[in-house]
Amino acid sequence: MEKHPVMTILEAHIVPDNWEILERGYQAAKHERSSHLVESYLVQSTSDPNLWRIITIWDSHEGLEETRRESETPRGVQMFQATGEEPQLELFEIINRIERPAPQP
Repeated sequence: MEKHPVMTILEAHIVPDNWEILERGYQAAKHERSSHLVESYLVQSTSDPNLWRIITIWDSHEGLEETRRESETPRGVQMFQATGEEPQLELFEIINRIERPAPQP
């Protein structure tokens, strides 16, 4: 059976006074990333600026689970908790993707 990458989406509404706390926590996590993390984004809604998400791509469900076992509370959840909010979590299996073609020399 083929292993697909997975995507986690953590989401919470953050009051403006705590935006910087989330941004600093995310920035600090760049130095602590798991070997299973493919890429990650901290995003803010343009229609609802208090709505923030951390969208992360993991190499596999097994890799995500291995990373989760490394600490009692996942790092992304801790970032939102530092703002006083408990994020909602969604997990998706990535079935396919479209990428920009590599530039031709």
